[in-house]
Amino acid sequence: MIFKLDTSGRNWFQVQSLGDDVLFLGLNSSLAISSHDYPIYKRNCIYFTDVNYNFGLKGIGRPFDEGVFCLDEKKIKPLPT
Repeated sequence: MIFKLDTSGRNWFQVQSLGDDVLFLGLNSSLAISSHDYPIYKRNCIYFTDVNYNFGLKGIGRPFDEGVFCLDEKKIKPLPT
């Protein structure tokens, strides 16, 4: 579920769509942009990343908790390379 804060009334309400916007979530920061201004990013999606790494037995780091959540499809996909 996704919620938006109404700062005037200080209430949270559920959001079903970001419309043409794209939301980026990361460590201690977030940013929203218009897909019209940056067409490389898919509209109505949340790009998220975490800087933590899961190290395997061989010491090779593999990031986790990162991807793209598309609200239209209700699916998480891997971040594009």
